[in-house]
Amino acid sequence: MNIEIKRINENIVLIIDDVVITITDYLIKSSADGTTELMVKLKFNSTIFEMSTILK
Repeated sequence: MNIEIKRINENIVLIIDDVVITITDYLIKSSADGTTELMVKLKFNSTIFEMSTILK
């Protein structure tokens, strides 16, 4: 899995493999034990929302 965060013009985008998602903000937190957290802020209007993840 490839994860990137880029600024394209005025937008911040999160790219996971070939999927591009526009985000409003992000925070990367690294711990001394070697773990890294990525928190992203999404802003959108929708009547249906579904989120899932696969932890490996």
